[in-house]
Amino acid sequence: MNNSSKIRQSNIELLRIAAMLMIVGHHMAVHGIYHVTAGENAYNVYSMGTQLNKAFTSLFAPGGEIGVAIFFMITGYFQIKKNTFSLKKIILQSFFYGAFCTIAFGIIELLGGMAPLYVVKNIGKFAMKAVFTPITGNVWWFVTSYIIIMLLSPFINRYLNKLNKKGYIITILFIWILWYCAPYLNGAAYYPLLRGVLFYVLGAYCTCNAGKLSGTAEKTGREKAWYLILFVFTWVISAALFYKIAEYNIIAKVSPEVSMLSSIYSLINTIAVVPVCAYAIFRFFESLRLGQVNMINKVARATLGVYLIHDSDVGRQCIWKLLARPDMYYQSAIFPVMAVLTVLAVYISCTAVDLLRIRYIEPKLMNLLDKLEGIFRKRYCRSEM
Repeated sequence: MNNSSKIRQSNIELLRIAAMLMIVGHHMAVHGIYHVTAGENAYNVYSMGTQLNKAFTSLFAPGGEIGVAIFFMITGYFQIKKNTFSLKKIILQSFFYGAFCTIAFGIIELLGGMAPLYVVKNIGKFAMKAVFTPITGNVWWFVTSYIIIMLLSPFINRYLNKLNKKGYIITILFIWILWYCAPYLNGAAYYPLLRGVLFYVLGAYCTCNAGKLSGTAEKTGREKAWYLILFVFTWVISAALFYKIAEYNIIAKVSPEVSMLSSIYSLINTIAVVPVCAYAIFRFFESLRLGQVNMINKVARATLGVYLIHDSDVGRQCIWKLLARPDMYYQSAIFPVMAVLTVLAVYISCTAVDLLRIRYIEPKLMNLLDKLEGIFRKRYCRSEM
């Protein structure tokens, strides 16, 4: 969710911000209202809402898959033309937030009135993974998938850079069928990684073969409008599917056979709607000509931090069960307004924390890491001939 390019394109940086807002909105819906991890109690709060509030919640739900797809596309969009990469910042950032979330959310849980024994058990379990194995411990699945894809990127790029436009399309279709649809149907454990590969390649395609919007201002404007219309259309379809999925999950509590319909709608959304929606909004933002907008670029630097803070195991619990609590006003007429304000508050708060980390902590940690790396190379690596 971060780009190491020194010269940032503000249109793509604005897309990063939009994608992270989508993801926060999705988490507000699934963890704050649906409570998808609550077992038998899942969807209980949702079932008590008005039709308007149910529909409004569904409008937030598509943002998770679509936002993640956008971030992988951005990675492919920039990385396809690069020969090198560095993972030091993202790895260091993951270790930092493993420790930060353990301490910060542990304190919040204690102040929120949770039993100390429960807090110690809950935080301790998270800390063992987040502090010591944040990359390999499946603490943040996106980070794990991103790092693996970056390690594979030289080999992926070598193949992709040999392709013409038709070769790209055939490759994308091949990956879509065998690495995206089939693993989803099979429930493959490595599906998040394969999903990332598809959208990485799709982002690379946008760089190499999709072509920039060009021509007269009128023609370019029409193309932008069509991409925006396609995005809105597919987003609404996805929201409608989420609405039906939630309704069927409620019915399935008394009629289990209905759960099959929920699975079918989820399948349609993931394999068909999400790729089209992500591609459409990516192409729309790619076509924008914003130049260099320092404020956008600065805020966009914190997108990964927003993800690491608010979607850690303990962060997820504290934010949606202790701090934000969107379910408290779910039966109220003001829910739509409060839902939007909640998403913005979570995003802005996490952004502020990460910008402070970038300003005051990251330089010191990077200098320390560089010194340790230099010592290691000097003592334990062979000198170059």
